[in-house]
Amino acid sequence: MTKRQRDPGASIVAVLIMSVSLAAAGFAYLQTQADNNAARATRRAEGQAVEVLNQLTLTEREIAQEVALFGYANDLAWVSNSLGQTASMGLDYAQRLATAYTDAYGWSSSFSSVIGGEYQRSDGFIEWTRFVEESRRAVYRASETEKAHEAVASAWGSKASAYVAVITVLAASLFLLGLTSNIASDARRTLAFSGTGLALIASLWGLSVFARDVPEVSDRAIQSYVDGLTINLWASEASDFEVAERSFTEAIAQRPDYSDAYFGRGFARFRLDLLGPDGPQGSAPAEADFLKVLEFDPDNGIAWGNIGAVRFWMGDLDGSIAATRRALDAVPEDPILALNLGFGLAAAQDPGYPEQLAAIRERFTELPAWLRESTVANYMVVLDLAVQHRPTIAPAAARYREAILEISHEISVGRRFFGSPTPAPIDAAFPSLVLTANDDGTGVLAEFTYTGMSSSDRWLYRTYVDGVEWPGLSRVAEPWPLPVPDGDGYFEITYDAGLRGSEVRVEIFVEGNLLAAAGMAVP
Repeated sequence: MTKRQRDPGASIVAVLIMSVSLAAAGFAYLQTQADNNAARATRRAEGQAVEVLNQLTLTEREIAQEVALFGYANDLAWVSNSLGQTASMGLDYAQRLATAYTDAYGWSSSFSSVIGGEYQRSDGFIEWTRFVEESRRAVYRASETEKAHEAVASAWGSKASAYVAVITVLAASLFLLGLTSNIASDARRTLAFSGTGLALIASLWGLSVFARDVPEVSDRAIQSYVDGLTINLWASEASDFEVAERSFTEAIAQRPDYSDAYFGRGFARFRLDLLGPDGPQGSAPAEADFLKVLEFDPDNGIAWGNIGAVRFWMGDLDGSIAATRRALDAVPEDPILALNLGFGLAAAQDPGYPEQLAAIRERFTELPAWLRESTVANYMVVLDLAVQHRPTIAPAAARYREAILEISHEISVGRRFFGSPTPAPIDAAFPSLVLTANDDGTGVLAEFTYTGMSSSDRWLYRTYVDGVEWPGLSRVAEPWPLPVPDGDGYFEITYDAGLRGSEVRVEIFVEGNLLAAAGMAVP
């Protein structure tokens, strides 16, 4: 009998399988270690969160007690002042009581020591937001550490999984090479080439997986990121955002793939652009940071939305609209994105503007009142900046501002007085509404004309002073009191303390429909 010769290619493949199997086992071990580190980081993050929450709760309780003392002392101060002024020389007890009350007031009038004098501003206010966010710093750091360890575990797990596939391909190549010793010679060449080719492909694949980077947990990068994040959450001054920008830049230098750091730096740069002396601007560096985020997460809706905002202030309306639409595809429920798209369409005089106003109204009806009102109030600041600093789009910004106010107010009034945020259309109209201030500045005369009214219609008017609704200067829903269907009328709004220097706005509603609105600055 002749001894069967062993195919050297099969031997090489067998060695490769063994080597890759060992590598896969090593990666699986490293993944297990990384999973353990991630689990420990998670426990630390949860522990930090509980500890910070407990400390904040205790501090808030102390602050509440101090505020109560402040209120009591304030009341006592009034008594003190009264006693001190009315006590005669014979009322020594009253004078001593007044002194005691004054001392109590002085002792409890300042409670900044509870959270530290660092948060006490010169105007007497306390920077509560900064206090809370900086108190959460440990939680943010623990959370970032947890995410970093999870990324490491995920990377090792990906390597181990890929090597299982590599082993499978090598096993197939070994099978093909093994067949060459059992078949006719004319078919061996094809099987040998096939088996060798598969082995080569699997080897190259295995080498590429082996060379794939695994992220490292950089404590310095995490610390710099948390520093920037904390500032971003409470800052309002340009100098603060400059510090945040430097912190994020340091984090990126330590870890170039730190997607959240690019996002944070882009946000800081965007806020700096908005706070410039020449009004809101966009900038290429801010856009570049958000584009970098998209390299890691192409469907990040907030990054797309921020790109849209940056491009808007850079004057690229088409680019802004396209990016904002992409953002809404990812985050369709975001009200700010809906408002941004409407603003872009208004500025570009796009025919899709009316349709977007309808979409904004639909979105607003889904929001709780407090969120809708705060969103609108914040967005008014953006529109006011456009009116002040961008003459080319100022008229569009002013019209859009009015449209958003009317949508929000109509939803509010419809729910409160007519039972529906979306009123049924009616035939009535108010072609004109004119406001005139009286001579002493204590009142405003509202004169109007109307058409198509019915005696069964309910109407009301609401008054806003400096953007805040004043129920005492408004009227609730009641049947239409004037002749129908057409005519004119007036009503007076008076405030004994005076309205001089105030912005007064009056809106007239019929069956929940906002039919007229006018405003004036009372001289």
